[in-house]
Amino acid sequence: MNYMYPVGVLLAFLVWLIFYFIQNKKNGCGKQMLFFSLLIAPHGPISQFWYLRDYWSLQTLNLPVYARLILDFTFAFSIAGLGAVSLNTLMGIKWNLNPNPKIIRIIGLYLFFLISVLLIVDFLKINSIVASYIMFLTSGFYFAVKGKIVWLTILNASYFSAVLFLSYSLFEIIFPGAIKTLNLLVNTNFYILFVPISEILWYFCAAFYLYGFFKYLFSD
Repeated sequence: MNYMYPVGVLLAFLVWLIFYFIQNKKNGCGKQMLFFSLLIAPHGPISQFWYLRDYWSLQTLNLPVYARLILDFTFAFSIAGLGAVSLNTLMGIKWNLNPNPKIIRIIGLYLFFLISVLLIVDFLKINSIVASYIMFLTSGFYFAVKGKIVWLTILNASYFSAVLFLSYSLFEIIFPGAIKTLNLLVNTNFYILFVPISEILWYFCAAFYLYGFFKYLFSD
């Protein structure tokens, strides 16, 4: 399996479609889920400016630039929607959300992202993956407290990272050596059942952030 990343992105998008249709049919939050995924998706290609510098490399895939951009966009798109609504969908939790997001909060998101990256990654010289943990957890905690959903946010992050841990493990069992194709550059990384914990921590922190921000964005 030399193409774990493209295959994983495709599978994530297919799962996103399933949850989107469920949200549209049962919870009525399909519109919000789609908007949220589109809002977060550009962070995929943008973040690669930092991740490819000190966290990972996919040079072995020999993909053209446009293909990488599409993959990174689709990955962030899928993870955003799934990290925001999949737990509520499975547990039958319904939020009374406004159909339209708060524009000021969107502007605040991008300003926070830009300032955080400049301060944490470039000025403090912290590895980009660790900087992501810091950004996701600090902002996610604010959203969780603001929305009074701290325990649900922790549950969502735990559930989401557990699912991804099982997914990575399954990939490695079916296609031995698949994880190596990600070419992780972090020398201090450690593995459990061949799964890099830096990846699972990223999913935990991302889901911690996405869940709270989704509710914050569409709430009064």
